[in-house]
Amino acid sequence: MHLRDRFENKVERIPGVDCWLWAGAHNRYGHLAVNGETKLAHRVSWELAHGPITGGMNVLHKCDTPLCVRPDHLFLGTQRENILDAVRKGRQFVMPVQELNQRRAQKRLLAREA
Repeated sequence: MHLRDRFENKVERIPGVDCWLWAGAHNRYGHLAVNGETKLAHRVSWELAHGPITGGMNVLHKCDTPLCVRPDHLFLGTQRENILDAVRKGRQFVMPVQELNQRRAQKRLLAREA
């Protein structure tokens, strides 16, 4: 069976739900075997729709649904852009620089006293 057919067999399109949900194997993100290698389903979706992913780019979700594989819900971004996207959407905690520097200083002080 061709990859596109295998992929489509694992995609669930639910009326009234904008996302196309991966119904195959998953942990947080969907995954499937491609030529003996485990690939993330949303990356396979991007490649089927747009071609190869180059330059170490990530495939990000506009919809913030990890199991979504709908190509128009996906976009390419660097690791930095992925982190900034997560922070902007409130999915990742970022410690303020002052607090981070204070914790580092405390750690150095404790290490000297030990």
